This record gives sequence, structure tokens and C-alpha cells, in this order.
Amino acid sequence: MKITAALMTETIEACLPFWVDRMGFAKTVEVPEGGRLGFVILVRDGAELMLQTVESVRKDHAAFAPDGPPRGTGLFVEVSDFADVVKRLAGYPIALPERTTFYGMREIGVLAPGGHVVVFAAALVGQEPAPQVPELAGRGPAPQIKEKLEAAERAAGLVESGMVVGLGSGTTAALAVRALGRRVAAGLDIVGVPTSEKTAALARELGIRLSDLAEHERIDLTIDGADEVERGTLHLVKGLGGALLREKIVASATARLVIVADESKVVDRLRIHEGPIPIEVAIFGWQSTARRLRAMGGEFRLRLGEDGKPFVSDGGHYIVDAGFSGFQSAEDLAHALDGTVGVMEHGLFLGMAQQAIVGGPAGVEILERRP
Repeated sequence: MKITAALMTETIEACLPFWVDRMGFAKTVEVPEGGRLGFVILVRDGAELMLQTVESVRKDHAAFAPDGPPRGTGLFVEVSDFADVVKRLAGYPIALPERTTFYGMREIGVLAPGGHVVVFAAALVGQEPAPQVPELAGRGPAPQIKEKLEAAERAAGLVESGMVVGLGSGTTAALAVRALGRRVAAGLDIVGVPTSEKTAALARELGIRLSDLAEHERIDLTIDGADEVERGTLHLVKGLGGALLREKIVASATARLVIVADESKVVDRLRIHEGPIPIEVAIFGWQSTARRLRAMGGEFRLRLGEDGKPFVSDGGHYIVDAGFSGFQSAEDLAHALDGTVGVMEHGLFLGMAQQAIVGGPAGVEILERRP
């Protein structure tokens, strides 16, 4: 059994000078909530401490933080026999109904005598299969999948009722959409703007209300994945899933673009020479466009679908995947592609992301774009 103290507070920033600067704890996880921190995990010498704002708790589990001051101290108790806990709690008022999380835990929560919040949890590993996530079938080893799930959960936690939310495409973004679907089922009120037909179908299945840019010219927050994330600048390569045109249109209309990824996607510099850089091209005369790309030093291949025929995007275009050895920077390459006739859009998303939430073996890391 492992017991972790969870301190509820009005503002986490006010607590950090004591725990980090004075007492020597280190942050291993931090999750923003609006413009401030909503949740952090601190560790030192094997001890672990959670800090969470009362406002963040209210949004996820209203019963744990009703109107008024925070309850103070709670406990997160990891147990080996979850069934035994459920049996012992039979007949006791449950504040957090039993649930299975995307990060591989079963949880149930109560308000213990005295009003203390207590969440009991057990890892699924070795007890029962982890929840099935179709988007991750065959997508990598279990640790990497868990990292993607954790990043997606953190990103979904940024969404607040009343928001217009851009819903990204690809396997990792789909995890965030599923996490939002669970929150919508629990009462979260949002409108989603999907970046692909596949994402739209998933959102409808999950009960997320959808709209488009005709109805909402500005999006509050977009959560999307990426194929590469450049550390520091947060420049991106996107589009290996084939939705880059719609993704860029939605990203350009959003006030805040947040990327979810596992740490394998983080690079020191975008690999524009090796590629692949996805480029969406008009079907009409695509061979002529390809010759222009070749004249720019591009080595490319036409993307094919599972049927062996050219892949056609939701926008009705072909996609070529290319690398360009003659360019020294992603900015120069993007400028050249922007001026190439027949190129509808490309997968270089430069200066568009404000934040990347990255899952790794040590936990979730939050990357901010440097000015």
C-alpha cells in the first residue's frame, strides 16, 4: 500500500516557495488550469506529494470541493486488492464512483469522517486488461502507449465548460477526444470543431456537440498531436495522418494550440532534410507540382492508401511526403512551399503551438514555447 498526501489549495504558486525552494522537493508533473497551475506532483527522497487547486477539483469531482473553502488535505491510496476496497465500502456514501482511468488505474473515492477526501486506486497491470483504445492497437510497446494516455489526459484537463475546442486528428489526439468525451458525459459543456471526418465521427460517438468555423470564427483551445515537436520553438511537423490542411486551418483560428505527444516526438531541430514533410497538393496537374518540388531539391513519394491507390485527403487532394536537402531552416522551406503553385498546404506548423504536453517514462513534461 502506498499513501500520497494530496493538498487542496486556492493557488499552487503560493505553495511552491515552501515545498520547492525551502524544503527541496522537485516537480515531476505539472498541469496548467487556465493561466495557472492546476495540479503538480512533488517528490523528494522517495516521498511524494500532490498539490491541486480547489477549482481544478471542482471541475473534475464537484463532490470533493463544493462551494466554499477547500477541504484541505486528502489522501491518494494505492492498494493491491481493489475488490477488497470496494467490498469494504459497500453501503458507505461514494463521492467518486468507481472508474477506470486512461492511465491504467481503477479508482473509487469517498469523503471520510471529518470531511477528508480519500481516493483508493489500484493499477490494472496484473489484475485485468487495460481499457481497450482502438487508436493505439499495434501502435507501440505498453510503456509508450501509457505515456500517450497520460499526456492526453493532462491536455483534456485544460478544457473548461463554455469553451469552443478544436479537436485534432491522429492517434494521440484521439485519446484526448476520448478523455473529453468522458468529461462531457459527466457534465462538461463544450462545442468541438473537428479537424477531420474521422475525428468528427469519433466525437459524435462520444456525445460531443460539434460545430464549424462558420459558426465559431475563433476557437478557445485546440488539442492536437504532432509527428515532430522542436524543443524551444515548438515548431511542428504534422500531417502523417493525412489531415494537415484542416488541422492548419483550425490551428490558425485558435487562441491556444496545445500539442500532446510522447517523448519520441521531441527533437532538437525539425528533420527537414530527411523528412518526411507531408505536402498536400491539388490532384489536377499534381505531376507538374511534383516537378516544381523536385526542382527545389525535394525527394518525395506519393502517399498511397491501404488499397494501393493514391491517398486522397478529406479536402480532396493528394499528399506527397518529402525531404529537402537544399534548405538550411524550416522557415526558409515553409516560405518556399507557400509560394509553390499546386501546393495546397504543407506540414510545417511554425510558431503556432503555445504548449506541448509530453509523456515520458518519468511522467508528463510541459514544454512552453520560448519567446
